[in-house]
Amino acid sequence: MNKATFEWKIEIEFWFVYHEDLDNLSIEEREILEKQARESIFHFITKDGYTAGELCESIDDREFYGWWNYRITNK
Repeated sequence: MNKATFEWKIEIEFWFVYHEDLDNLSIEEREILEKQARESIFHFITKDGYTAGELCESIDDREFYGWWNYRITNK
C-alpha cells in the first residue's frame, strides 16, 4: 500500500470593529477577549462548518463586535 502525506495550513483572521472601549482594555483583558474569539471561531469552523462570520465577545458587560474568516492552503 502506498502512503501519501501532505500538510495543510489554516490561516484564521479576525478583527474587532473599532470602539473606544477596545483601547481602554488592559493587556490581560485583551488577551481574554482574543482567547474568547479564538474559541468561538474554532467552534464555528468545527461544529457548524462556517468559513466566515460575525463575532460578538464581551468582557464585564462591554460588547465588542467584529468579523472573522479563514482559508486552507497547502504549503
